Amino acid sequence: MKSDTLAVENHILNRDYFPIIKISLRKFLESTGMDQYHHLCFTRIKDSKLIDNIEVKYDNKTRDDLLLTGKGLNKCYDIISGYIDGEMIKEFAKSIDARNDYAISINHVLKTLRNMPEKKLKGLENIILTSTQNNDYEQFIYRCIQTEFESRKLSNRIRALCTLLIN
Repeated sequence: MKSDTLAVENHILNRDYFPIIKISLRKFLESTGMDQYHHLCFTRIKDSKLIDNIEVKYDNKTRDDLLLTGKGLNKCYDIISGYIDGEMIKEFAKSIDARNDYAISINHVLKTLRNMPEKKLKGLENIILTSTQNNDYEQFIYRCIQTEFESRKLSNRIRALCTLLIN
């Protein structure tokens, strides 16, 4: 939980969101020793019109590779399972989907904090401070609120803007 808290704090300070994970078809095939079939698999997926630019999309860096979410792996399962064990594909898809569900949940928290007026944020902070439960989740939210206050300072907004411009 501590490393998650630090990652979330960095996203709050940088005013960005957790990325949605997509796996490279090429790297997935390489990891199983099936890289020599990349072009064939890629072409079959493309010819089957499974590329939707959401779950299955072209890799903008190479254009001869695909990036797939867990749902994208499932969508292309019938083709990819001709090259990689079906159980491995299902497990990989499940892991990616779980990570992406987590990212979506955290992104909702980040968006809520960013859109919350300072007065309401302070009220939420007071509720947590006076809570008798004081569990890990409340401590996590408390750290997020503190970091959100920090991110609203002018110096942090300038830093976040510079980071955005550099990257």
